[in-house]
Amino acid sequence: LLGLNVWKLAAFGIVLFIFWILYAAINIFSKFLSSRFLRSRVNMNKEVNQSILKFSRLFGLICGVRFLLYLVPMFQFAPRLTSMMIKGLSVLSLFFIVLVVKQFVHILFDYLSGLSKKTANTLDDHLLPILEKLVMIVIWAFGIIYMLDYMDVNVTALLAGISIGGLALALAAQDTVKNFFGSIMIFLDKPFQIGDRVHFKGVDGKVEEVGIRATRIRTFGDSITYVPNALIADSVIDNKGLRVYRRFRTEFGITYDTPPAKIEKFVEGIREIIKLHPGTKKESYEVHMTGFNESSISILMYTFFTVPNWTEELKAKHEILSAVLKLAEKLAVDFAFPTQNLHIKEVPAQNTWVKSKNKETNRLNEDLKAALADINLYFKKKDRLPKAVGQEGED
Repeated sequence: LLGLNVWKLAAFGIVLFIFWILYAAINIFSKFLSSRFLRSRVNMNKEVNQSILKFSRLFGLICGVRFLLYLVPMFQFAPRLTSMMIKGLSVLSLFFIVLVVKQFVHILFDYLSGLSKKTANTLDDHLLPILEKLVMIVIWAFGIIYMLDYMDVNVTALLAGISIGGLALALAAQDTVKNFFGSIMIFLDKPFQIGDRVHFKGVDGKVEEVGIRATRIRTFGDSITYVPNALIADSVIDNKGLRVYRRFRTEFGITYDTPPAKIEKFVEGIREIIKLHPGTKKESYEVHMTGFNESSISILMYTFFTVPNWTEELKAKHEILSAVLKLAEKLAVDFAFPTQNLHIKEVPAQNTWVKSKNKETNRLNEDLKAALADINLYFKKKDRLPKAVGQEGED
């Protein structure tokens, strides 16, 4: 039949039946062993179960194909047919081996994904899928090279041609290559994590995804910005998501007619507000009168918030500033705004002016001596201000 002895065809059919039985037995056995081995090590979700099922079937197919490959020469078919069957079964077994390795790598990365979810770094969750794709590309590349080599294809010449073409492609796509290596540096250095707020070169927002070519950042205008990874790798990144404390610095301008004693009480009251607020860092704050502006006396408030996010930071600022307004209302302290006063003075006669000037000078000298005496006593007081608390100030 078809140029072949009937007994050979019948024997080949029996061999195929044995192949099917062998495949089914090895499939069930390997599925049992692999699931039992992985049950305590990998999260047995639906995707992992499908990978185990595919792995078991492919392993059974490999064993069955190798069994057929061992028995084919015994049938003594025509040399050309025997050679084609041997090469075809060999290439098929190599193809199944590549698929088995692919499923094994998929299960391995699923296990690593479970470990990465237990870590605080969120970049690992995005790095693993990229690494998995790269490993899959390498596996398929080596598998295709081995299959071509087995089919007597000149792999050396093929690789040489691919290398020259790859060099030309790399020269034409320098920016893409730079972005690829920039993504590698981001994953190695880990300057930020997914969800961190970053600021660099005019870009300000939260990191949503780190890809092979670009990083996706959602700005505070709710737009998406794609930043090339090469630019990020060469930039100075201000990672605001890693802040332990959030600084709050502001100045209050009060009117010049505020008495010094009232200014002291106002400053002490602001310090007490910082101490009483539950979201401030009690070990580091500064509240002082820092200067005289054109139309106001400047009071500096410098503190830190121990809050987890921007929303809580805004809430804490609101509460602090509301408390300062209430304090100013209770103490009758007025906040200043830009003003100008115009004074018109009549010029007295020359003799009267000289006498009044000398009299005024003498009175001012006496007032200066009295004021310096009071200031000297003020500086000598030990309890004139609360105990100094804080950290190094800024320039």
